[in-house]
Amino acid sequence: MIRKAGSLFVALSLFVLITITGVMAAPQPKLPPVPLREGESYIYKVSWQGEMAGYSKFFVEKKMSLAGENFFKLESISKLKMGVGEIDNLAFSANMTVKATDLMPTFFICLQKQAGVEFSVDCLLSNNLVAQQNHSPAGDSSSFQPYDGKKPPVILLNNLWGRYDTLVEHYWVLIKSRKTGKISAYDPILQHLGDIEIIEEGKDEVEYSGKKAKAWKIRMAGLNGETLFNIWVDENRNILKMQEPGGGLTFELASGDLLKEFESSKGVDMWKNRVANSNIFFPNPREIKTLDIEIDATGRGFVKPDMSYPGGSQEFKGEATANKIAGKFTIKTAAAEVAEPMAFPVKANLPEDIATQIKGEMGMEIDNDAIKNKGIELTWKSKNVWDAAMKVNSWINENIVMGVSLPSAKMTLANEQGNSESKSILAVTLCRSMGIPARLAGGVVFSSGNFVPHHWFEVYTGPKSGWVPLDPSTGEAGNLGATHIRFFSEGDIWGLKAKVINFSPRPPERLTFINREITWPVGEERTYTVKKDGKIIGRETGLVEEVSVLDDKETYKMNFTANLDMDGRKLDASAIYWITPEGLPVKYEKTLKSGDRQEKQTFFMKGKNLLQDVKGYRGDYSREIPFSKGAYFADPHFLCQWALIAGQFHEVSVGKMYNFYTFIPETLTVESVTATVKKFESVESGDKIFDCFRIETNKGIIFWIEKGNNRVIKVSFTVQNVDLELEKTSLKI
Repeated sequence: MIRKAGSLFVALSLFVLITITGVMAAPQPKLPPVPLREGESYIYKVSWQGEMAGYSKFFVEKKMSLAGENFFKLESISKLKMGVGEIDNLAFSANMTVKATDLMPTFFICLQKQAGVEFSVDCLLSNNLVAQQNHSPAGDSSSFQPYDGKKPPVILLNNLWGRYDTLVEHYWVLIKSRKTGKISAYDPILQHLGDIEIIEEGKDEVEYSGKKAKAWKIRMAGLNGETLFNIWVDENRNILKMQEPGGGLTFELASGDLLKEFESSKGVDMWKNRVANSNIFFPNPREIKTLDIEIDATGRGFVKPDMSYPGGSQEFKGEATANKIAGKFTIKTAAAEVAEPMAFPVKANLPEDIATQIKGEMGMEIDNDAIKNKGIELTWKSKNVWDAAMKVNSWINENIVMGVSLPSAKMTLANEQGNSESKSILAVTLCRSMGIPARLAGGVVFSSGNFVPHHWFEVYTGPKSGWVPLDPSTGEAGNLGATHIRFFSEGDIWGLKAKVINFSPRPPERLTFINREITWPVGEERTYTVKKDGKIIGRETGLVEEVSVLDDKETYKMNFTANLDMDGRKLDASAIYWITPEGLPVKYEKTLKSGDRQEKQTFFMKGKNLLQDVKGYRGDYSREIPFSKGAYFADPHFLCQWALIAGQFHEVSVGKMYNFYTFIPETLTVESVTATVKKFESVESGDKIFDCFRIETNKGIIFWIEKGNNRVIKVSFTVQNVDLELEKTSLKI
């Protein structure tokens, strides 16, 4: 199989791995290629999920003769505006020479550009060899790939920066050649030969660029029957439309006006489609043991979702196809006990279907010296395959940093970075290099308030426990937590929606808190100076405006403002905060402005949960947060909220301790805080000296509280080297 891949070095942007696999088709009649013509040109609109992402333009430059044989030279230029979280501007050009007789490639060169960084690849194909030269900021490299001269390969290359298949001329020439059935293809990124399948499906009708036309439909597939592209062509075998299954990338024949449309387009941020905001926030997702969740996902390579493994199970009810998952998952997980794992090194005869999972594949270079040496180093003296796999998993988690995605194990190992997919490919390859059956796994996982595409891997431990999951990105092994939801191995996600129905365990309903009424007087406004490394970076104000009734509760209404300048990045923040007389939250509204970005967040209690409503530059959404009553808000945008909390310390004396909990709106997490009165001392704040109690916490936060009135004079955040110092107080009546 061929895994089409992306970036080759650290500076490059995200890629999403594509696997080319296929099915055997019935024999079809061999027809001669459709002749090419000098000067013919085409431009294709590139869309992702219906939004314009770029264009790909190519033309047949000229016909050449060399040593009595005729060739055609094709040139192309393409541009994209795509990214995940932000838009990448990508540009690249390519030249390809093909034989006039059968349209097989003989030469190919492609130059990529992004933000001033360039990468190029040159390929020269002889009767039985591909000679390749790569040029990049990381250096130059050469490779040679032999093949059977009776079956020369075509070249299928996607954008070297990422997963974006924009070199349409490769597919155009392939379709023009009229080749059908199994075809040998070469991927210059991974320098690997593999097979694809071209299947003629007959007459059809297609809509492209606002037109409808009669067409012939062709399916490009792989060894496992996975559809890579559906392709519609006209009577001259010109591609009218190409589309990935599940509605991923689409290419449509267009007109010259497309360039103007591209220049004015905003580009495509794939984040909003591929990532689902969770309606429930899990502060500690690894601790979730049971989960009922509705998933609606489109993409490719999806597999049967029902599964079980030691200590866990996953059941699914709904629609499940290779390109769509829509229904309810029920996941249960507990501490896994791997029973009777196979001895290591593996000497047992493996079942045929298991034995295939120790072989090398494209991107999994099990015979590479660096891979084998690292495998030996990590698994040395392992007791069994499970022990060896856990060592591999732990080493990757601790030593391969999260970074750009790299398409193969040797690249990930050499660059010591990669995304979850790269890490999983490396883990599988290291295990297989040592004879341990291993395979890729993936789906979605909860991360920072969202369900996101994610990859991990599984090892076969023996007939007793079977396949057991491990996650090199999180370090988990055996028990991955119920927020890992598996429905592909080497697939990908184009669109994703998720809704949590139920989960366990839930946090306690109530936490201990300082049961004392706030000491900040109504009508008093306090202005604090904010210092970073001793330098003033801004000011904060806090005002207890009034006593009011909200949701039938007596509350204090407070106003906060913060104006900061952090190395030229200005942040203006404001908030209205309704609290109980004991300082516990009832409702909280805050607005953040930085440059041209603005976001408003609202928090308020809803039953046993805290409801968060967000309206901002990355979209609007709402979600519930499991919340224990008794936690104080401590927003890092308003450090004087810590002064509000500390002002409730009662009977302050040296040696006294206070235990309480804080909720951090920035991370949506609850933290336990222990504060101890260390000593009585004088402290300078503004131009005054105050007699204060010094109170230190287990979080590296130090308070100085004025004796007699519990007014917080200074707060020091030692980890960040930030100080909050009282500048002045005034009455606002």
